[in-house]
Amino acid sequence: RSKATVSVLYCLKMFASRLLLLCAPLIAATHDSPDDSAPVNNGHGCTERHAAAGTIDYPAGPGDYENNEDVCFVIKCNKQLMLVWELVDVETDFDFISLNGVWYNGKTATTMPDVMVGDLEIRFTSDGSITKKGFTVRWSCADGPATTN
Repeated sequence: RSKATVSVLYCLKMFASRLLLLCAPLIAATHDSPDDSAPVNNGHGCTERHAAAGTIDYPAGPGDYENNEDVCFVIKCNKQLMLVWELVDVETDFDFISLNGVWYNGKTATTMPDVMVGDLEIRFTSDGSITKKGFTVRWSCADGPATTN
């Protein structure tokens, strides 16, 4: 076993599931197949992520999101999915983030969950006027990525 793999196994044994995010850089660094970690369009308008850990930064790069956005991401995970919301800056009452069909906005963002079970669909929609910074979420899947069919 490589030194990185041993480090990951040690980390997983030593920390409870809520602290699994501390291991995310090690897990991502030891991922063997670059194709598994690359985003894939699922044919239903959503970009799927199959990595054991990662980040969705929307919009990517500097600046605000656009008016009339409708984007979707799916994180494939077989078991417990840990989430860290580093940034949630969306217009209150008009721009929304949906997590598996439950809608949040700038006013309700503080109630967004940090633990989910199974796959997670994140959908973001904006109206036609005011824009803001968007969102950044880091995730870590407790059992590694879900396999593709």
